[in-house]
Amino acid sequence: MCRSTRAIDYGREPVDGGGRADPIGHRQMHAAEKLRRIRPLLGDKGYWLVSRICGEGYSLGEIVGPGASKRAKLKAARDLREFLDLLCELWNLSTRR
Repeated sequence: MCRSTRAIDYGREPVDGGGRADPIGHRQMHAAEKLRRIRPLLGDKGYWLVSRICGEGYSLGEIVGPGASKRAKLKAARDLREFLDLLCELWNLSTRR
């Protein structure tokens, strides 16, 4: 019987109880606080859209559905652009004048 050997991935979180995972760092806590602040600004729909596309890596086609019309995709793109513009203004990253 032939078995392949694999290298140990030290970046993976241990699941056998062999070691402790790192606690949440300051950067992660700061990011979570920022997310808490933007949710009321974007609303449920905007927060869902931005988090799915920017946070989880979904495409617009996956968000609106595979059989959606071009109009639905364009509306989702326009909505995403508006929500991202709001975030840019909040975080002083806006280039508009």
